[in-house]
Amino acid sequence: MITAATWEVNIALLQYAMDKDVEKGRKVRIDCTIVESNIHAPFDSELLWDSVRVLTRILNRAKEHLFGLRFSFMNHILSNKRRRLEIMNAKNAKGRKKAYKVLIKMTEKTVSYAESEQRSLKKLGALSLP
Repeated sequence: MITAATWEVNIALLQYAMDKDVEKGRKVRIDCTIVESNIHAPFDSELLWDSVRVLTRILNRAKEHLFGLRFSFMNHILSNKRRRLEIMNAKNAKGRKKAYKVLIKMTEKTVSYAESEQRSLKKLGALSLP
């Protein structure tokens, strides 16, 4: 995106700075300008849904890799995704509040599944966490 004319100006400025012993010209410094992007803000419902999604993925991987250990948990990903969409598309605060309550409850359940399995794995020595 830099044109030849821009390079010429840059080289001329650098040569001037070198002649005046202001700059040696061995390093290039770049200015980063912040621009607006299409990344969404982290809404509470998104963070809760991400938490359930990631914890469920971790629990599923643990279940696959630890054949001798039996544990079960309810996969709330689909239900949480529906609640998240309900919150996003709610027409009023009452509907949003109801969906949030369910979303929080399912997130708490998923966290309790993960904590329970962490305790079980620690007892067996299969997990070395502080």
